[in-house]
This record gives sequence, structure tokens and C-alpha cells, in this order.
Amino acid sequence: MIPKNNRFIIVLAVAIIAIVVIGEVAIYCGNGLGFDAKATYNDNHLDYEISSGGSKDYSVLLFDDDGFGLSENCYIYFDQRYPSNYEIPVIPIGARTLDQEYYVQQLVKSLENRGVESKIIDADKMESIMNNGLIGNSDSIIVISGAFPSNVYDGTNNLVLSWIEAGGRLYWLGNVIGDYYADLNGIKTVEGGVSNFLGADCVNHSEDKDFAYEEYELCEKMCLMNDHVKYAVSPSQLPLDVIHKEIGFNDGTYSSITLIGLGKGMLCILGGEYSNNQRSDLAQVVASGINHRSILIDEYKGSVNGTVKNSLDILTCPDNAYIFLGGYYLVYGKCIQFN
Repeated sequence: MIPKNNRFIIVLAVAIIAIVVIGEVAIYCGNGLGFDAKATYNDNHLDYEISSGGSKDYSVLLFDDDGFGLSENCYIYFDQRYPSNYEIPVIPIGARTLDQEYYVQQLVKSLENRGVESKIIDADKMESIMNNGLIGNSDSIIVISGAFPSNVYDGTNNLVLSWIEAGGRLYWLGNVIGDYYADLNGIKTVEGGVSNFLGADCVNHSEDKDFAYEEYELCEKMCLMNDHVKYAVSPSQLPLDVIHKEIGFNDGTYSSITLIGLGKGMLCILGGEYSNNQRSDLAQVVASGINHRSILIDEYKGSVNGTVKNSLDILTCPDNAYIFLGGYYLVYGKCIQFN
């Protein structure tokens, strides 16, 4: 029999766990709580309608994407047959280790919460998607393994680069891009691999956990949080003819998030080791549809408890609107394309 003084502790522990679980469900199942967003543009007027089952702050970001368009499909690479090359962060005792598998699981939920349906793919499927996309595509692939599988990149086989140049959007984090690939036998190094992607060795190779404190314009507007610049790009060292955009944080040299145009496609590199803040930023960047040529036309903020409607006089039609609720504690997001 459990002593009475211990029964209270057990009941309290169960109650706390229940609250945490309910909180997680609330975060990841936003539509179940009545969240929704709509927007239309007609005759120089933009009308939006936002609904929430509880009181939430909202943001409406209007972008001109210079004809780049939104991604058609979103894929996340994860294949346990191939070794990964990232550093597992130190996690307090009692929490699950933020390894690649758990990161991917949580990323799927974070994207879903922002209106993006993603699919997890292995190396074979990634190769197939890239081969099929060489004649033109607008797909997104997220790679967080720190090393490409050898069937899409090994320093001489550069299928991933050809795919990006044909219109693909690659989101990369976890290690120095281009320097490593994985085959079934282990991790291999590509000397000067960064230059294959960026035209110059302009990535932070430091083993230190470098932080950045200066914010770019869109950092606060998009509620970005990851201020780590390990493995990040130094935009000023990119070749002069490369179109790029920096968002997030910078330390005077490196940018926590850099969007880089390659041919008809885009490469997005996020700095830092695995973290919840990094994962949130990644989901926010993917869901917003922002690219290396995007320009923020305007921003509108407010609060909603129930439904709010607004009509704005805007002479030029934006390409898309990214609407999200909850700010840094985001509960719902949606990107709406007009053009």
C-alpha cells in the first residue's frame, strides 16, 4: 500500500504531466481550438479575417517575393541507414535528448501548426525527387543530418546542386554545408566542400558556440529566436553576383539565417546546434515562404478573441501574406498566396 504522504505526491505528479500533455496538444492541434485565417485582395483592398478560440496577438506580414512563388511540396530527409554528422546538444536530466529523430518528429508538428504538410523521406526517395526535379521544380527539402547521403552529393556527384539550380529550395543545418557526405560505411570529408555550394569558404567553422546579438529587420517581426551562428554563413564573403538575404541575428560577421539564390532555386542555411529555438525558426522560415528576393511590404498587428475582420487600402497587390498567432509562443500560422 502507498503511504498517504506519497499518494499526494503521485497525484500531483500525474496532474502536472496531464497539464503538460494538454499544453502540447493545444500547441500542435491549433485548428481544434478554432484558429483560422483568410485573406483576399481586390481593387486595391486587402481584406483579412482571423479567428481564435482564445485571446491571442496576431501578425500579418505582406511580402513581395519577386515572382519566386511558394513551395509546392515540403520534404524532410531522415534515413537511419546513413550516418549523421551533428553534435547532440546537452539536455538537462529528465528531458529527451534532442537527437535527429526527435528533431524531425517535432519539426513535422511545428510545420503542421503553421499550415505546412511535410513528408519524411529517405535517401532513395530524395534522389528520385531531385532527379525528377531537374527539368524544373518548386519543392523544398530540409536536411538536418549534417551530411548529405552519397547518392545526392559526394563532392563529384552534385545532384543536390543541380536540383537547387533547377528551382529546388534546400534548408540546411547541423554542420558545415558541403564538407561532409555519408555512405553506408561512415562519414567522409570533402575538401573545400563549402565552395561547391557558396563559391567561397564563407561558413563559420569554429567549434565554439558562438552567439549573435544584433537583429536584422525581420527578426522581431517574424518572432525568430535562435541567436547561434556556429556553421552559419558570412554574407559579406559571398561572391558579389550571389543574391542573398539575411534574417535573424548577426554578430557582425555571421548571420543566423541566410537565404541564398542559386540558379532558379534557393539555399537556406541556419546556424547553431540543435535547439528548440532553431527548430521554431526553421518552421517559421519555411511556412512564411520568404526567399532571398523577398521584400516586406507592410506589417499589421493586433489581438483577437473570437473573430476579427479588417480591410486595408493597399495599392500594390502583395504576392503573399503570412499570418500567425501567438508571437514567440506561436499557436497557428498560415501563408496565403495572392499572385
